[in-house]
Amino acid sequence: DYPLKFVRNQIKKTLNRHFEGLNKLSNETLTKLNESDNKEVKKEQVFIDLPFIGIETKTLGKKIIDLAKNIRPGLHIQPIPRPPPAMTTFFPQKDKINKNAQSNIVYSISCSDCDVGYIGKTIRQASRRHQEHGTPQQPKAPPTPKIATPVLNNQSLRRSDRLRTKPNVNYYQDDNECNVEPQEENDDKLMKSALYKHQMNMNH
Repeated sequence: DYPLKFVRNQIKKTLNRHFEGLNKLSNETLTKLNESDNKEVKKEQVFIDLPFIGIETKTLGKKIIDLAKNIRPGLHIQPIPRPPPAMTTFFPQKDKINKNAQSNIVYSISCSDCDVGYIGKTIRQASRRHQEHGTPQQPKAPPTPKIATPVLNNQSLRRSDRLRTKPNVNYYQDDNECNVEPQEENDDKLMKSALYKHQMNMNH
C-alpha cells in the first residue's frame, strides 16, 4: 500500500500535465486564429515611381507614406526611386533607313494574277534584290541645271548664301542608282529568279 500523500501528489502531477497540454493547444489555436485574421486584414499595397535625385527623393517618399497613413490607414504606399530616363530616349542618334535601302532582310512578293507568293532572304539592299527579280526600271530624270549666283563681296556673304551654293550630298542611294550592274549580268540573274520561273511556268 502507498501512503495517501504520495497518491495525491501523483494525481496532482498528472492533472497538471493534462491541463498544461490543454493550455498549450488553446494557445496554439488562438495564435493561428490571430494569424489568419491578420492575413485577412492585410493592407493594400500601392507602388509608385519617384525620380531619384538624392536625399530629397527619400524625404518625399517618407512624407507620402505618412500622408497615406493619415488619410487611408488600410493603404500602404511603397515608393520606388528610379533614375531619370536617358537622353538617348529623347534624341535618337541614327536616322531611319529607307525601306528600299535596308539590307539583311526577309521580303515577300505576291503574284498579281494568282495566290502564289514568294518569300526570300537577302543580304543585299532591297532595291537591288527587286531589280534582280525583274522590277521595271524607271527612266532617270535629267539633272536640273544649277545656276551659280555670283558673289560680289566676300565680307557680306551670309551663311544662307554659302549653304545655297554648297552641293547637296545624298547619303541614301536612289532606287535606280543603287548598285547598278551590267545589263547582261542582270539578265542572267533574272533567268535564275524564282519569280521568273513562276512566270514562265504559269504563262503570266
